[in-house]
Amino acid sequence: MNRLFPLPIYSFLKLVFENGGINPKRIENLAPWFIKTILFEPLRWMELAKQNEKVSQHVMARDPVFILGFYRSGTSYLHHFLTQDDRLGYHSVFQMVFPEIMLTHEKWLAPALQSFSNVFKIQDPVHRIPLNWRYPGEEDGTMTTSMNPGGAHNRVRTGNMENGFCFSA
Repeated sequence: MNRLFPLPIYSFLKLVFENGGINPKRIENLAPWFIKTILFEPLRWMELAKQNEKVSQHVMARDPVFILGFYRSGTSYLHHFLTQDDRLGYHSVFQMVFPEIMLTHEKWLAPALQSFSNVFKIQDPVHRIPLNWRYPGEEDGTMTTSMNPGGAHNRVRTGNMENGFCFSA
């Protein structure tokens, strides 16, 4: 997959055009994604310039472990429990929301976002606890925060996007 093109804004505008616009009832879902895309696009380019070769040459030493389950079945608790073992790795909420800039910018941006979340007492909308950018993230969230052709945003074509972008047909 070419990580450089298409640009996220191009993918978004193409989807809007192909689907006849944006449903006014879901316009509030547009602002956070749009701000993220426009504001962080230069950081994404910096990440690509610095990390693209390393990422393409990376070889996994061990097979990953995936935690699968239904909502409210204890998978998040198990995920959090496994993060207590230093021998295991996991991806954080920051990495879930910003997969395209996590390698280069997490060290300085995650603490800034955590301070913002603490000041404004932002809650994790799924778990109903204070938002912690270092808390284990869930993979399905990553798919909903990017305009990847295989991602959840393309579900709009089937009309199943109740909580995400819902384009008018």
